[in-house]
Amino acid sequence: MNNTRSSDLKNNTLKEFCDFVEAEPMSPSAKTESHIMNMVQKDLCPPKPLVFGKFLFIEVFTGVITLFMCPQFGLGFGGHNEFLHSLHETFDPFTFYVICGFLFVIAGSALSGLFLRHDEIRSIKNSKYAYYLVYALIAYFMFFLLSVEILVLSAIPWILGSIIGNALGFGLVSKARV
Repeated sequence: MNNTRSSDLKNNTLKEFCDFVEAEPMSPSAKTESHIMNMVQKDLCPPKPLVFGKFLFIEVFTGVITLFMCPQFGLGFGGHNEFLHSLHETFDPFTFYVICGFLFVIAGSALSGLFLRHDEIRSIKNSKYAYYLVYALIAYFMFFLLSVEILVLSAIPWILGSIIGNALGFGLVSKARV
């Protein structure tokens, strides 16, 4: 009985396809065609500000979570984090701030690589490095607005580390998805 049903389904599907191929061509109305073309255009070429907005939201969210583990600001769980304290004691200040910037953004950039659609990733391909720099500067200056004591001399290595973190996190995850 299953073979008969399967055979009937295949025959019906083949018949419907043949009817479709042999049918007279039909064009949608101009309004419908315009609507469809706009939908396809929007899906294939999403607006960069919207894509960067999603990227920024994901990175800010994960950045705030990251701050809860940083002992420097005393916001959360990182007050006695042995790993972070050993990094601070082991490395010179330049290297430590590069690592700090790297750790601050890598989770957010990796999650952005997961959550953005392929077309969104493709749309920002040529301008992502400018975004990394802008995000690093915004994040760094937000610390100043929040009255966090950060030395100006630590800005350059921290920004460098965050750019490297963005490039690696987003780059590796988005490439792995393609």
